[in-house]
Amino acid sequence: MYDVQLLVDAGTLQQYLQFFSTPGPNATLVYTDNATFLHIPYWSDDQTMVNHVGLLLASPGGTTADLALTRPAAGRNFVLAANQATLVPVLQAAGSTSTSVPLLVYVATNISLGRPQDIAAGLPINRPVFLVGRVTVPTGIDFGMQVNQLVLLGSYSRMTLAELVLENLAPGDERSADFAGAGFDVQMGYNMWPMLYPRSSNRLALHNCTLALSTLELEEYLYKATLYKVQPAGFPAALA
Repeated sequence: MYDVQLLVDAGTLQQYLQFFSTPGPNATLVYTDNATFLHIPYWSDDQTMVNHVGLLLASPGGTTADLALTRPAAGRNFVLAANQATLVPVLQAAGSTSTSVPLLVYVATNISLGRPQDIAAGLPINRPVFLVGRVTVPTGIDFGMQVNQLVLLGSYSRMTLAELVLENLAPGDERSADFAGAGFDVQMGYNMWPMLYPRSSNRLALHNCTLALSTLELEEYLYKATLYKVQPAGFPAALA
């Protein structure tokens, strides 16, 4: 199964959560709030392959009327299909809430965060947020050579980007450098300066993402990686 979203009851969700989370041969990386969503990036055995499949809590009676595509339904922590018009409002309304409970947002189309006036000063992300693209069709976020758009400074701030093409990554600015701390190269866009956070803390993860880099940046990264046999400082570890 690829890019499938399954609406299930609470018992089924918990059954699969236990299956994929219990230490043993079936254990794998999952994104979950332990109550309303379980997203499996990848799992396989001899007969089955699961590639970016979500198990999502259905409403009572199995109806989907209250499962809005573009905003979390009542009592749910997931969005089925955010697009250009809805991603920022979703993050403003649900992502800014200070809580340890994660939010899962499926990105349905290519999105540009270039110069939206409503996040010009930075959009606070105050909870763990998973932004998940598609495996079968390339799905991208264009940051429009802007920086500090997503502010990860809260107690529970963390962002995971998965299966996304990330484009137009600009060098950091003075504000980026102030929050990043010493030893981080603000000149290189691959250090993900659209996110503002202290780089000594682990607040950003990239899973199976593609970064569109300039030739200069790519050569710089390959040079450092080859010379020191380690990733350059500040480069997200998940990209190894």
